[in-house]
Amino acid sequence: MNKTRLLEQLALSRQTIRTDWVRLNDELNFPKKAADAVRSRPIKWLGGAVLSGYVFGKLRRRKAPKPVRSGAAVPGSAKRFGILAALLGLARFLAPVLRPVLMSYAAKALSKYAARGL
Repeated sequence: MNKTRLLEQLALSRQTIRTDWVRLNDELNFPKKAADAVRSRPIKWLGGAVLSGYVFGKLRRRKAPKPVRSGAAVPGSAKRFGILAALLGLARFLAPVLRPVLMSYAAKALSKYAARGL
């Protein structure tokens, strides 16, 4: 192989990488895809938002809480709320540590997916 042949291969591989990067960037641009979907069918998206808001509002509606007497035992829902708050606090504390791990896992998974699709 001579130098010109190697330079041609290098230029071709750079061009291939550039086109792959552009395609992958377009494919993974979820905010743009979502905005385009909403712009193309605004009535359906608005109707779906109203319907889902109505359904979630109906599901979330609760009865008024009963007053708790002082010295009474803590109700089960308060205990569950305490556990949930502790778990969310722990997740918030560990997020900076776990984020690089999750990002590397996602990058590996996407590279396997991209390699399988090409």
